[in-house]
Formats: sequence, C-alpha cells, structure tokens
Amino acid sequence: CCLLGRLNPSVVIGFGGYASLPMMLAANFSSTATAIHEQNALLGRANRLLSRKVRKIATSYKQMQHMPKSARANVVYTGMPVRNSVEALRETPYPELNERNIIELLVFGGS
Repeated sequence: CCLLGRLNPSVVIGFGGYASLPMMLAANFSSTATAIHEQNALLGRANRLLSRKVRKIATSYKQMQHMPKSARANVVYTGMPVRNSVEALRETPYPELNERNIIELLVFGGS
C-alpha cells in the first residue's frame, strides 16, 4: 500500500469495517505493529478476521461474542474512547419532549 510505505507508521490501528481491512492486512504483511478496536459486544466480520493477525485487540465491553479462542490472549478491555466533553454530558438529563411529543433523535455512523 503506497500510503503505508510513504508514512512508515510505528503502528496501524483499525476500527473495523470493510474499509479498514486492506490497510490492516497490508500493515500486517509489512510487519508493522497492528491493533484493532471493537466498539460492539459482538465482534464484526472484519475485526474477527483481523483478530488472529493483530498484536492487540482493544474492546469496549468486557464480555465479547465471536472472539476466536486463538485471539483471546491479546484482548485488552479499554472501554469506549470518548472525549471528556462528551463524558461530562453523561449525567445531563434528556430535554423535555417538544410540543408535538416527538423525540428528535439523530443517529449516525456505526456498523
């Protein structure tokens, strides 16, 4: 991968999904240190495949489903990486419903 050769990183970290798979495989092939982070309680397809190849697997949950036995020794529970400003909102109550009693919710990203 041209980007990998040009940047020559010390470590490459993948967060799952098909888009991260080629770079993670290229990093592994070039002997660059690799790690993945799984945000869900269920290991996704890309991370499941990579779990046997990476040095470390960071997880958001202590109990993971579909973790290959051969990869379990490399698991480190880190929790979900969240900015301090977002974490500070944890105790903030949800606002009242609007005049139409409709919950306004925006969901984006995810797997």
